[in-house]
Amino acid sequence: MAKKMTKTEWLAVNGFSEYGVTYLVLGNSYSIKDDLKEAGFKFSPLLRWHCDNCNFELPEGCEYKELHYEDVFIWDEESHTTFMKEGAREKIDLIFNPIVESNSQFVGEIGERLRDIPMTVRNIGGFNSAYGYKWVYTFEDKDGNVYSWFTTSQQAISVGMDCIVTGTIKAHVEYRKVFTTQLNRCKIITD
Repeated sequence: MAKKMTKTEWLAVNGFSEYGVTYLVLGNSYSIKDDLKEAGFKFSPLLRWHCDNCNFELPEGCEYKELHYEDVFIWDEESHTTFMKEGAREKIDLIFNPIVESNSQFVGEIGERLRDIPMTVRNIGGFNSAYGYKWVYTFEDKDGNVYSWFTTSQQAISVGMDCIVTGTIKAHVEYRKVFTTQLNRCKIITD
């Protein structure tokens, strides 16, 4: 029979300090994942990259967010196991994807090719898919309309950068209360 862990041992093994604090890495951490692993960060599908301290210097576009164990987990002394509190997944999801006020509207018609639209890069993220790593670029035009592009090709752009976007409207979706025009077959031009 395996020895049961104490809460302190569980915290240490799972990237929390002895006081139950971990620091989540927000932003696009894909390009630094090997550095994070080498620096002692833990990865989980729920918390993504996190560590019990924030001594690692993150690149531009990434930041730390402090999370306390008690905010999302419960320790059961009898079974020596951690359980998630009700609503914990939603709380963590809001940390990574906060709801923002937006006046965004859908643009154009599905299948229409939008050409040379000045936009600002608002977010860069991604996830592993059956086709390899999928980059998710989010843009905003001068009217506050939000666009997204899912692609397997990494672009030489960063958050806050102004660019000119040409792309075909793939879909109109409402994501986290924001009307978003999804694009595909995009061409990005930067200064």
